[in-house]
Amino acid sequence: MKTLLLIYTVFIFTQITFADVKSLDGTIKFKIQNSEKLRLNETGLGIFETNPTANLHVQGNTIISNQISIGGPNSGSSNLFLNGSLSFSHLTVTSNTILQTDSYIFADTSSDNLTLTLPYAGNVEGQSFTIKKTSQLNDLYIKSGGNYIDNDYHLSLNTEETTLPCATFISDGSKWHIIKSLETYRGIASSNLVGHWTLDEPTSPGNIVYDLSSYQSHGTINDISSSNIGVTGKVLNSIDFDGDTDAVVLGDLSHLEGESMNYFSVLVWIYMVDDTADNDILMKGSHGPNEPFVLWRDEASPDRYAFLLTDEDDEYLSPKYSSTSATLNTWTHLTFTFSSNLEARLYINGVEDANSPFSATNYDNIKSNTDTWKIGHDFTSNARDFHGKIDDLRIYNKVLSQSEINSIIQLTP
Repeated sequence: MKTLLLIYTVFIFTQITFADVKSLDGTIKFKIQNSEKLRLNETGLGIFETNPTANLHVQGNTIISNQISIGGPNSGSSNLFLNGSLSFSHLTVTSNTILQTDSYIFADTSSDNLTLTLPYAGNVEGQSFTIKKTSQLNDLYIKSGGNYIDNDYHLSLNTEETTLPCATFISDGSKWHIIKSLETYRGIASSNLVGHWTLDEPTSPGNIVYDLSSYQSHGTINDISSSNIGVTGKVLNSIDFDGDTDAVVLGDLSHLEGESMNYFSVLVWIYMVDDTADNDILMKGSHGPNEPFVLWRDEASPDRYAFLLTDEDDEYLSPKYSSTSATLNTWTHLTFTFSSNLEARLYINGVEDANSPFSATNYDNIKSNTDTWKIGHDFTSNARDFHGKIDDLRIYNKVLSQSEINSIIQLTP
């Protein structure tokens, strides 16, 4: 019996075909792992956008590795070629506003002063804002949301008679920078700022407390625990003085004595936690009679803010005390101003004290000697160590007006 073995060879022909894609609702959807990523309808293509409103609508970031041409072929070598017009988002504001995404801001100050707050720079690296003041009335202030603007926390806008100023700000991820202006934005009294110790140093600052003024009179840390540095302050961070020899030593600063200090202002934020003894805030020399300058909270008065001063001629302006009582466990802003051979003034939280002004006739300035400026402790046996936080110490070689003082307080983040 013979077996017939039949071998069948099957040839399979594969053909690529095209077919129409139809949609019952006029939309083609593309899903990846059951999540819709693309949507195409008669309006356009949406990428991570379920309802495109343009020919190409992208929700999120877009990276283009080469070139993009809009409105025509790229006739040059630029990464972006535009043949046509370009539009930017803009916003007109008439009240205090925290800025978010709009690129151009028109600030209408015709009704009142305005404060605009830039977002936290660390969250918007590369973002920029151009701000334009559209009225010559009132003032416009720009502040940062927890960062510096260049080397300051805030700016005021000075309107010229015929110019409505504007400026452009950009974030580098750590702070804001002014990259273009009409030179009408300025830090408040910035040209007179002769010392600015923000006390914002991190927990391990390398023993240095930086002066952001042009004098760069950096201080050194004395006996302050690292855990007390970089703590939450009124303006970003602060230093917490433990009441036991903690100090920041600023040195013998020649530009803060003699005729250079015929007119000056001292501004500082304090947060006291103990009132059982005097609390030294700032001094040149030690705490006692005939010393160049001391600003402190006095326990025996009782519980008043106080100052004393001795000038180049050894004329001693004995301690003067506020009418306002000192307070514990709350941030308080102190401002002391001095006008040569005229008066001294004291402001608490921007309000002039009831005992102010204090007569300073025959007193000219701050005595010149080799004594050092210190914050929080005077290094003598009769020291009255500060117990609590100190933040944002500023010294100006001019007498600030109450309006300038309150502008600085108002713009505190």
